[in-house]
Amino acid sequence: MSPEQVRGKELDARTDLFSFGAVLYEMCTGTLPFRGDTSALIFESILNRAPVAPVRLNPEVPLKLEDIINKALEKDRDVRCQSAAELRADLKRLKRDTESGQSAATTGAGTQAHSHRTVWAVVAGTMAVLIAATAFLAWRSLHSRTSDGTPIHSIAVLPFANASKDPEMDYLGEGLSEEITNALSRLPNLQVMARSTVSHYKSRQDDPQGVGHDLHVDAVLTGRVVEHGNELNVETELVNVTTGAQLWGERYTRSANDASLLQAAISRDVASQLRPQISGAEQAILAKVGTKDAEAYQLYLKGRYRFEKYAPEDFKAAAGFFEQAVSRDPNYAAAYAGLADVYVNQAYNSLSGRETYDKARSMARRALELDPQNSEAHISLATVDMFFFRNFPEAEAEIQKGLALDPSSPYAHQVASWLNMEMGRIQEAVTEGRKAVELDPLSSFYNSMLGYTYYYQRDYNHAIEQQNKTLEIDPNHAGAIWCIAQAYEQMGNYKQAVEQSAKFEQLRGNDSRAKNFREIFEKSGHAGILREYAKISEAAGDHYGAATSYAMLGEKDAAFAALEQAAAAGNHIDTLKLDPALDNIRSDPRYADLLRRIGLPQ
Repeated sequence: MSPEQVRGKELDARTDLFSFGAVLYEMCTGTLPFRGDTSALIFESILNRAPVAPVRLNPEVPLKLEDIINKALEKDRDVRCQSAAELRADLKRLKRDTESGQSAATTGAGTQAHSHRTVWAVVAGTMAVLIAATAFLAWRSLHSRTSDGTPIHSIAVLPFANASKDPEMDYLGEGLSEEITNALSRLPNLQVMARSTVSHYKSRQDDPQGVGHDLHVDAVLTGRVVEHGNELNVETELVNVTTGAQLWGERYTRSANDASLLQAAISRDVASQLRPQISGAEQAILAKVGTKDAEAYQLYLKGRYRFEKYAPEDFKAAAGFFEQAVSRDPNYAAAYAGLADVYVNQAYNSLSGRETYDKARSMARRALELDPQNSEAHISLATVDMFFFRNFPEAEAEIQKGLALDPSSPYAHQVASWLNMEMGRIQEAVTEGRKAVELDPLSSFYNSMLGYTYYYQRDYNHAIEQQNKTLEIDPNHAGAIWCIAQAYEQMGNYKQAVEQSAKFEQLRGNDSRAKNFREIFEKSGHAGILREYAKISEAAGDHYGAATSYAMLGEKDAAFAALEQAAAAGNHIDTLKLDPALDNIRSDPRYADLLRRIGLPQ
C-alpha cells in the first residue's frame, strides 16, 4: 500500500510502481520494507519511515538495484519513478551491466574460487529478480490496456475460504466477504452480486472464471483466510471473467485484533482497482467499519453469520452476538442495525406485539444517530414504520435514503416492493420485486416474494410459475408451496389448493393436520377447509388469516371483527388493499373506514 493510499488520496499508475518496489525489496532481502505489529504501525512506517537499506540486509544486492528500489519506494510520488517504461528502462540497463559484469568475472584470471561462487550467486539472484520484474511490468502494461478496453461493470465476491479447517472460523471468511460486498455496492456504476446468490458457489473458489460466467458478471473476487495463533493471513485475487486473467492480487498479514482494519484495507484496495478515479472521501466511506474494538467487530460478524441463516434459533443467537458487540462498543452503529433487523424479523414472524417492534425501532434510530450513512438501519426503520406503526411517509423516506446509499441492496428493493403493495401500487411493487431478484437471482426468498407479488396482482398462473422457480432453488420452501395453494384457491381449483396446503403442512411436520385437511375437503368441500383455517388462525392469534377465511365464506361481520383485532394488534395487515381473499368485503363501507383509520389511501 502506497502513502497516497494510506492517506485516502486519488491513485494513479505510480501507486502500482510503489507496490512493485515493495515486492522487489522483499525478493532481494527476504523481508517487507514496512513492518509493524499492528496496521497503525505499518501505516506509520509507510508514511514516515525509510526502509532499511537493502544492501545492509543482503550485502550481495548490487548498489544500482538498491537505487532502483529506493526510487520506486519514494514517499512523494512526484519524485518517484514516474512510469513503468522508465522503471523498465532502468532494469534493462542494470540487466545489461550485470551481464557485462558476469562476462568479466568469468574471464578474469586471478579470481579466487570463493569469489567466483559469490559473483555467480549475485548474478543469478539479480537475474531472477530482473526476470520477475520484467514479467511484472509487461503484465502491468498489458493489464492497463485491457482494463481501459473492458471496464468492470459488475462483480461477485465469493465467500472467503476458511483454510484453517476449523468450522468455528467460517464466520470470519464469510463475514469479511459480506462486509466487502456491502462496501463495494456503494461504488458508482458497479453492480455487486448479492451475497445469498454468490454463496451457492462457495465451493468453487478454484474456478472464478466459471462462477463469473454463471453469474454473468465481469469480475470475481476470491479470498482465502488462515489463522495462525493471533495472526490472520488473507490472500485475495480479482479475476477478469472474460479473459481469466488476474486483474489484481494481494496478500495481507494482520493481527487478529486488526480484522476490521483488514476488511477496510481490502475494500479500499479493490475499489481503487475497479474505480481509480474515486475521491479520497469516497474511499474513506468504503473502508468504514464502524468500530475500533476488535472483539466487537468479530462479534458483529458472528451475528451477521447467524442472522443470514433465517431460522428462529439463529435469530436468537444473532441477537446475543449483536448485544455483546454493542456492550463492548456502545457507539457501534452496524451492531445496532443488526439488532433492529433481528427484532423486526422476530416480531413479524411470531406475531409479536408492540414491545418487540418498539425495540426494533429504538435500535434502528440509535444506529442512525451514530451513523446516518448506514443503509441497513434506514431500511430496518422503514419496515417497522410500515408493518406496525403505519407511519407510511417516514417509511417511504427511509426507503429512498437506504436505496440512495446502497442501490445494489436486494433487500432494500424488496422492502420498497412491500411498501408499494401496502399502498396499493401493484405495478411499482412488481418492478421493485423484479429488481430484487435481478440483484440476487438465486435467493429463494426474493424469488418467492416476487411470486407473492404476482399473486396480489391476480396473475395467478405467473405466480405459480414463479414459485416453481423458487422450488427449483429450494425444494422445501414452505412459503412457495403456500402461495401456490392460494393461487389455485383463487382460480377455483380447490382440489389442487387442498393438496398444496396438505403438502405445506407436511413440510412443517404437521402430518396429522395434512391428513385432516384431506378428510375435511372430502366431507365438506372448500367451505369446510375455510372454517378449519379460521379456527386454526384464531387459535394462533393470526387474526388477519382468520379474516381472509371469513371473507371468502361471505361472513362479513366475522371478517371485520377479525380485521379489527388484527389492526389493533398491528400484525400482518400489510396486504389489506390488494389481497384477493378480501374481495368479497371491499364494497362494504366498513372496509373503506378501516383503510382510513390505518392511514392507507382509499
